[in-house]
Amino acid sequence: MNELPFKKLKLSAALGVSIALLSACGSDSVVDEATDEPTPPPTVIRGVLDTELPSASLPAGSLPAIELPSASLPSTELDESPSILSLRTLQVTLEPTQEVGSDVTDEGLPLMASAEITIDEISGNINATVTATNVEANDTITMVHIHSGFAGENGGVLVGFEQSETNPAVFELSSNISDLADIAGNDLATFLAGGWYINLHTEQNPAGHLRGQVFTNDVMVTRTQLQGQQENPAIVNEEGISGVGYVTVDAVNESIVANVSVEGFVPFLDAPIGPVHLHSAFAGENGPVFLPLFPVGDSETVFRGTETDAIADIDFDQIARGGTYINVHSAANASGEVRGQIAPLGISVARTELQGQQENPAIVNEEGISGVGYVTVDAGNQAIVANVSVEGFIPFLDAPIGPVHLHNGFAGENGGVFLPLFPVGDSETAFRGTEADAIDAIDFDRIAQGGTYINVHSAANPGGEVRGQVAIGDVNVARTELQGQQENPAVINEEGVSGVGYVTVDAVNETIVANVSVEGFVPFLDVPIGPVHLHNGFAGENGGVFLPLFPVGDSETSFSGTEADAIDTIDFERIAQGGTYINVHSAANAGGEVRGQVLRDNIEVVRTELQTEQEVPAVTTPASDSVAGVGYFTFDNQDATFSPIANVSVTGFEATAVHVHRGGVAGVAGPVQIPLIDISEADAPGTRFTAFGEDSTIFSLNGLLAGAYYFNAHSAQNPAGEIRGQILVDEVRALRAELNTAGVVPPTSNVTSATGVGFITVNLESETFNTNVQVFDFDPLPSFVSLNIGGDNNTVFTPLNDESNGFFSATGEVNNLNGLLNGAYSLQANEENTQ
Repeated sequence: MNELPFKKLKLSAALGVSIALLSACGSDSVVDEATDEPTPPPTVIRGVLDTELPSASLPAGSLPAIELPSASLPSTELDESPSILSLRTLQVTLEPTQEVGSDVTDEGLPLMASAEITIDEISGNINATVTATNVEANDTITMVHIHSGFAGENGGVLVGFEQSETNPAVFELSSNISDLADIAGNDLATFLAGGWYINLHTEQNPAGHLRGQVFTNDVMVTRTQLQGQQENPAIVNEEGISGVGYVTVDAVNESIVANVSVEGFVPFLDAPIGPVHLHSAFAGENGPVFLPLFPVGDSETVFRGTETDAIADIDFDQIARGGTYINVHSAANASGEVRGQIAPLGISVARTELQGQQENPAIVNEEGISGVGYVTVDAGNQAIVANVSVEGFIPFLDAPIGPVHLHNGFAGENGGVFLPLFPVGDSETAFRGTEADAIDAIDFDRIAQGGTYINVHSAANPGGEVRGQVAIGDVNVARTELQGQQENPAVINEEGVSGVGYVTVDAVNETIVANVSVEGFVPFLDVPIGPVHLHNGFAGENGGVFLPLFPVGDSETSFSGTEADAIDTIDFERIAQGGTYINVHSAANAGGEVRGQVLRDNIEVVRTELQTEQEVPAVTTPASDSVAGVGYFTFDNQDATFSPIANVSVTGFEATAVHVHRGGVAGVAGPVQIPLIDISEADAPGTRFTAFGEDSTIFSLNGLLAGAYYFNAHSAQNPAGEIRGQILVDEVRALRAELNTAGVVPPTSNVTSATGVGFITVNLESETFNTNVQVFDFDPLPSFVSLNIGGDNNTVFTPLNDESNGFFSATGEVNNLNGLLNGAYSLQANEENTQ
């Protein structure tokens, strides 16, 4: 269990919290004056919430290494008529993300469109065609126009398209510049500067569904998302603060138009949002302002600037190399609230968080040691700029922090230095290097494939204190911890047996590099460790090998493989969905000793153990003493439209059906959401179940992430449910308590058969809880059930509501999260209300 910080007391009247001491609850009997007979003390039962339900996300995900969200918009000039120099033919992709000032609603398959437009600079003739796909039956394209306006701003209609008589998804235009509407921007010069765009309108999105900026190869138009994490140092923004910026540059004519819009800002008293600037500096370093942006009209969230607003010389070469950024300042963060690097076409900017666990072998850093690195790459011009900053390091005696290097090596392998970084000025925590500092040839192809990492060395760890893989373009690097419990069926490993695997994937170029290291294995006589493979298979299912890994040199513990080693087709889409795993076999466990699912950050897998104790109502007569089960739920934690994969195996009984239920946190029953299909072998009926495809959908992603989904396996003996397992992501925990007289504080002399079971589900981020209690043999039913704090004092924290039929529940805020997770809370049911 992760260490959690102690939280201050949060007792709120809004929760209906009552404070009372229940010391009298367990008192001895008293004498009834009317009959002179002893009156039994009131029934009271209590249980400590100290049993955590066995469910958690698998330890796998993408490394914190990404390409910054900045790219040139998709407009390309085609050289279709080289003999007619006056013709400019452009191919434009229309996107919902280019729309300004409106959220696009897109139901079903996403609407897509492309355009081809030809303009004769001499005659002024314009011919264009827009072709749409995935036009849904519940939506209709209403209009298509060419508008005047630079990227990031809206403008008036210049001319409209006509719908094709033969194809309703095609719109055509044949006109002349002289026929355009009489508004600003209706000229050839505006077109050549990148100031026109095509807008496609629909019934669902009348202001615009798809938009595409129109510009020639002489113009660069970059869109960048503004983030607090790009600030130097990084900022953790409040309240959903974000922004987007567009920069249109014509370096030949030395013109620039910048448009920025922000949202989520809260002006500090009378202080406005901003100012907003363009600065000169590469990612990871700060630089001076050269272009201020000003509010558009009365807007407080939209800003614009052009070359006429410049307060310093504009270095167009610096812009082209990725050395410019947008910065939005605020009263709360005067040096910058959100920032976005401008990466024109051909420039890639990678951001990576440096961690000890990425070192090979992994390092457990002292608290507070961390770092971040930015690498700006211009492969066409063979240029590179790397900036690294670290914190939390303690120089060893007179030894400085560092050195800091860029190394050749894919995730999970070590390689040689090719670029040293040097301290910036007198700084001991900021380092910088460029291609001019290289001590070895820079392999830009290798960088593009994800085969480069930043390494910060230290006196304590000269091999490397923190490391971060550099991932640009479509490269994704997944790290997974290998465990025996992920094997199917699970394996209980000998102490110390473990492993870690890294898989670097570029699906566009269809390359893959896998590196695996293991430890704690004891080769069986002369049998080596392994073999090691990548298999097709979602969590909880076994599949065939498609990529074998081979020992690295003479090593018996390190293994590597690439696409060149594949023995079967590599399904890159399946890898992206989480349907691949690493398996390390051994002589002791030929089917697999340790296994790890390969997952990207948006794909999450929860592993949960199914138990009779979790059933609601509780199961008192299980099919056998050895009933058990394990379930895996694979889903996209960012998009509920992705069809999840569910796999469940049970032992000790024959299941008649298995389902995923929704709307039921621990202690609450909910309806069936996903039925699983029985795929059991003939000799083991009712033991293996799966779900995927159209029947596998999530009703509420928020509900799933809140712990309100569970597996339930039914049997002939217990048709309502034999074993159950909550599906809990890492941000949610659930604890269980058995209520009885033995748990009462102080002890009670009352002899009763009354018992109960209680659960509490806790969200670690919001620090909110949902608690539920069911009582048995309680006659009459308790009049007061409460969630309590403490041991001997047993102070009531909040009462539970009577939900009838012996069920009680409450929700609210936790007052001591650390205490709750360490057994300092209890549930208590009293025959009498002692308040």
